[in-house]
Amino acid sequence: AETAARAMPGLLLKDELWSAFELVRGFAATGSPNPGDVVLVVVDANNRVFVSNDPDAFPVASQFQASDSNRSSIDSSATPAIWQSAPIVSNDDDRIGTVHVRIRRPVLLHEFISRAQSAGIWTLIALAFLLPVGWYAGNRMAKPLVQLAEALHRVGANPGSQSKLPEHPAMDEVGLVTRRFNEMTRELAQSEALKQEIYRAERLAAVGRLAGGVAHEINNPLAGLLNAIDTQRRHGARDAPLGDRTLDLLERGLNQIRQTVAALLVEVRAGDDQLTLADFDDLMTLVEPGRAEKDLSLKWEVDLSGPVALPAAQVRQVALNLLLNAMEATPRGGRVQLAARIREGSLHLVVSDQGRGFAAESLSHVFEPFQSTTHGGKGLGLWVTHQLVQDLNGDITVAREDDHTVFQVKVPIMQAVRYDTTNLSH
Repeated sequence: AETAARAMPGLLLKDELWSAFELVRGFAATGSPNPGDVVLVVVDANNRVFVSNDPDAFPVASQFQASDSNRSSIDSSATPAIWQSAPIVSNDDDRIGTVHVRIRRPVLLHEFISRAQSAGIWTLIALAFLLPVGWYAGNRMAKPLVQLAEALHRVGANPGSQSKLPEHPAMDEVGLVTRRFNEMTRELAQSEALKQEIYRAERLAAVGRLAGGVAHEINNPLAGLLNAIDTQRRHGARDAPLGDRTLDLLERGLNQIRQTVAALLVEVRAGDDQLTLADFDDLMTLVEPGRAEKDLSLKWEVDLSGPVALPAAQVRQVALNLLLNAMEATPRGGRVQLAARIREGSLHLVVSDQGRGFAAESLSHVFEPFQSTTHGGKGLGLWVTHQLVQDLNGDITVAREDDHTVFQVKVPIMQAVRYDTTNLSH
């Protein structure tokens, strides 16, 4: 309608009826080859018909009415139609007429289907081109991201594992991410290796602190054994009862040495044995020389009815570190206490001493590395203890109560993770 309206001003003003008729008939034929499908009616400013491609239904100079009742003999169907209108404007912007177009709905449907088919064909062509391109681009972007997510999961489960991703030669976002990730995993692996080395060094340091007392515990029975052997050589052949007493003495001395060495070996050996009451008995044996040297009072309260599903080596190491620190901090003749019991599915371990304790402002930094309060200390013992407790999914706190410094450890039994101590056994 608008196209016909733009072509009509000159013909309407000049009253060129025949040229106008040819023009509207051409427009109608363009819309549909079937007569009656498209009807164009041009009216003047007084709404009288100027020209139409269906003069039988819309005679020239008749008053125009846009009604479906206006049908010619060639338009005998009762198919509903729609009307569209467009104004005819002169060069002076005066409205001099109107173009009315009547289109039957089947023609619109046919036009819609035709356009839809054309659009569908072009869409298929576009998809045929875009799908491979999209698949390539998506695979190039998504595959590295999936690999990154899997590698992050592995690193989260085991920070010491170095999960290296294939690096992209292009310096785009994906290439930068993979490079930074590989650098991060290398640094994490180095940090974890350093942490393991510190664990091992601190473990050996704890054993070294026990070495003097253990040597004394072994030397005393050895001296007695040597004396008993010398006595047996001199008088055993002539005095049978003396020989029997000598053998009993040898047996007791050897058993004492075996017990001391066995307790020490457990501290060196890392394993997955469950925690038992015997582990705390061994701890008492190991700290006895240090207790005796400073004449300390050691209060021992261990309430375990059976094996506990916790790795014994790690728990023993935590208890040993806390006990050694407590005995070192306590003045001669003071008291050290250890309590261990199961409460609400967790192991509760409490170690207290009568040392001077920590300053109030330093309590929040006790478990940080290089925060030693003793002369010549490296400040790693409590940090390692804190790390061991965290590896067991537990927590450790320190508080000052009256004249006691109290360390409390809580380790959940069912959620405890067996820490990989392979490197600690060498």
